[in-house]
Amino acid sequence: MSSNIREFAIGYLDQTDFRHELGESGGGVTIYSSVEDTLKCCPCAKECGVVKVLIELSEVVFPRNDQVGACDDASMILHYREQADLMDKRSALFRSLADNMEKEQKPYGNI
Repeated sequence: MSSNIREFAIGYLDQTDFRHELGESGGGVTIYSSVEDTLKCCPCAKECGVVKVLIELSEVVFPRNDQVGACDDASMILHYREQADLMDKRSALFRSLADNMEKEQKPYGNI
């Protein structure tokens, strides 16, 4: 591998995302740079827990193409907007799941 490519990184994410979403969900998961960021951006992590992960670069499967301006400001702005849209959709999905779970809960007296 080229010496200017970082080959591994350490990150943090909530334990539920790690166990059930990583590599499975269409919108992906967010890996944070610190435990504090994970707890701040993912409040459920206070209950679910936080895991530390080692991410290793195994292969570049789609090489960078500097000829098409892949990293210019306009491309980065578009990328950030697309990522924000995916996060909005993911947030809406989780809100919907939580609402449905709440509706389905039965009072203990009806057991």
